[in-house]
Amino acid sequence: MAITVDYSVTPYLITIPQSELTLVTGTRYQITVDYLWQLLRDYSDSEESLPFPIIFTNISPTASTPRIVEINDNYYAAEFEDGSYSVDIINGNTNFRDVEVKNTVSVGTNNTTGFINPTFLESGLFDQQVWYDEVNGVSGTGYTASGGIIGTPSVPVNNITDALAIATSRGFGSIHIKGTANLGASPSLDGWNFIGDNKSTSNIIFTSADTGDTSYHNLHIEGGMNGAIFAENCSIGTITGIGCTTTDNVFQECHLEGNITLRADNTKRVNFVNCSSTTDALIDLDVNGTAGNISILGHQCRLQIKNVTQNITVHISGKGMELFLDSSNTSGEWEVHGDVSYTDNSTSWTSFDYDDTASLVWKHIVEAGYSAEELIRLIAAVSQGDATGLESGSPAFKSINGTKTRVAAAYSGGTRTVSSRDVS
Repeated sequence: MAITVDYSVTPYLITIPQSELTLVTGTRYQITVDYLWQLLRDYSDSEESLPFPIIFTNISPTASTPRIVEINDNYYAAEFEDGSYSVDIINGNTNFRDVEVKNTVSVGTNNTTGFINPTFLESGLFDQQVWYDEVNGVSGTGYTASGGIIGTPSVPVNNITDALAIATSRGFGSIHIKGTANLGASPSLDGWNFIGDNKSTSNIIFTSADTGDTSYHNLHIEGGMNGAIFAENCSIGTITGIGCTTTDNVFQECHLEGNITLRADNTKRVNFVNCSSTTDALIDLDVNGTAGNISILGHQCRLQIKNVTQNITVHISGKGMELFLDSSNTSGEWEVHGDVSYTDNSTSWTSFDYDDTASLVWKHIVEAGYSAEELIRLIAAVSQGDATGLESGSPAFKSINGTKTRVAAAYSGGTRTVSSRDVS
């Protein structure tokens, strides 16, 4: 006997007959969520249901989750056929409690148990990252005595070994730093992603740490590192050991607060993109004789570059930047563009191309082949220079220093005709 729906009442009432239940013992029955879904599906396919709102939604089972059936509680209520018996809804999840019409049947539900993997249920509490707090966290990789899940925001973990173990077991790639984390040589941090609350309150202090292919977002980092890194929206204290032989290094929209020293065997590019300095102090970038190229784009700070001793390319495009080239620089192909003022104490270089933005503006051709600088010379001569022949009809306008005729012309009948211009 199939289920019935009474459309004469509000909400519409779904009735599941006792004959569709499986007897367990005595007056105790059960129904699986799979079978409940089949009953609802079959009725929904009938002509009787077509004029009315959809009865239910279904989420099919997976390897880690059971079937989920949700009755449309905007329009429907549900009951089991009245009688002196009990029924358990098993092996899945439903919202039957939310839509149930009470009668003499005792209904038991078994939601979120059995088929559901606890790790799957708990993953949402982590927000895809393990939460780390050395001061307020706890050790361990499982649960506290009171049932708290270690590594979540409410129960952060207090050591990096446990943090990485939790992240590995749950399939996360990120560690969220609260407060200050002191990270040393063991365990290796290679490949991990570190996230902070902000650059002021989330800090990592490294001591000879393995940091190959690590990334950092929205926190402060400093200390002894070893490997290529990607840092975005971070404050950068004094750090050493940056670089490797396989992966480029990137500092993007970071505040530089301390000196940066590259790893001696680095062969990959080091990129600084739209970085700045939070202080007026001179920031040292010690290239350390490495073979990796340097690219500095959109920089706003006082930066001193040191120990360029191989024929690498150093490309700089500044934006209100003061550049200092230390005497330890003995090689390199230097390309400097943008709003950059520089002081050069280098002993030598392979090539140096300084593109002065101010001079480019003055050299810009404005009209008829004349640059802005040349037009200013002509205008200055006519408006401010000495002149002869004004009454004879042959005016000649001198340069400001009086050494040459800038503009020579003829004047007659209200018409001026320029015969020569000297912009040299």
